[in-house]
Parts: sequence; C-alpha cells; structure tokens
Amino acid sequence: MATKALPHGSTLRSIEQGLTVEYLIKVLQRVWCYQDNFGHAVVSIGLRSNIRCPDYHVRAGIDADTGQTMHWQSFSGSTHEPLTDDREQQAVWSAETMTCQEVRELLLEKKR
Repeated sequence: MATKALPHGSTLRSIEQGLTVEYLIKVLQRVWCYQDNFGHAVVSIGLRSNIRCPDYHVRAGIDADTGQTMHWQSFSGSTHEPLTDDREQQAVWSAETMTCQEVRELLLEKKR
C-alpha cells in the first residue's frame, strides 16, 4: 500500500495525479447520494491512508441553529464501503473539502 502522510490541506485535486477515474466515480457517487438526501455535501480525504485511493469522509446537511454537520459517513478508499469504527477513530481528515461539483469537474478533467 502506498501510504504517505499528506499535508492537512490536501484534497482530491491536490493528489489527482495518482487517482483513477474509477476511484473518482465511486467517490462522486457517495457525495452525490448525500447531497441528494441531505443537501449541500462535501468530501475530505484521509491524511494517513493509501494515496492512490485514500479513505474519504462525506458530510452533508447543516443545522441552522448550531452550524454543525448533521449527516456524515467515512468510507474506505479501496472498497468504498463504510469504515469500521476502529478505523474511523484512527483516521485523520484533511482540513480542506471539495464539493460535489468540484469532484465532478475533476472527474471530467481526468476522463479527457
């Protein structure tokens, strides 16, 4: 596994060279699903996971009173299934996020 600690501001865009179209399609599907169900969604990547298919964390829906994210889930970058509780607790997520539209644009660029 090509594990490397990434800087805190890393995004899918900043590591795009190593990502496959198939990986981005799966991430976009997850982000899109959250956006459809809960409103505006964003994704951040795991800073200590495989840099070719990093784990990712999707958040959506903001509570109007508290400003807190109401729905979230973390996924394995290799299987795109939810992370186990142990793995999620050990994860370190990037401080930067990408929107559904930004992931879509990145995917379209990679497909060219």
